[in-house]
Amino acid sequence: MESATDSDQELSIQQCEAVGKASAAGVRCRVLRGDSTLGEFLLVRSDDGWLPVPVPGALHEGLLHATAIDFARDVNAGRVTLD
Repeated sequence: MESATDSDQELSIQQCEAVGKASAAGVRCRVLRGDSTLGEFLLVRSDDGWLPVPVPGALHEGLLHATAIDFARDVNAGRVTLD
């Protein structure tokens, strides 16, 4: 995994793992923003690329919807790859 940069924040991937046995079901991600906010969310495939979905009951405080949107945008644009 790589770090992704956005015009406002840098996103550093802490963990990304496939949900279930294949990434087709989705990928659970934890990313750290440049402002030290940790976000946890799922990326699921859609017709328009990867779509961010909040994780119900995520243990990490500071889950920002903007973090998931920024990260999904970087993945869809090819700036970050999900290995």
